Amino acid sequence: MARTGLVQRVKVLEVADHAGFKPYVQIIQHLDQTEDEAIAAYEAEHGALDEQANILLVIIRKPEIANA
Repeated sequence: MARTGLVQRVKVLEVADHAGFKPYVQIIQHLDQTEDEAIAAYEAEHGALDEQANILLVIIRKPEIANA
């Protein structure tokens, strides 16, 4: 049965050793911030980043007002 096979595969994944796996950390960087300022703001709210963290910087800018 397909369900039994799926349950077994999920159980194997749940107990597998994922040593070395580092999830990505999304950090929002506004246009008026440097990369270091954005990381510092993230760490102030969430705690220190692991030295080997995978960092994904997302740069946010306000849209310009049309016909300004």
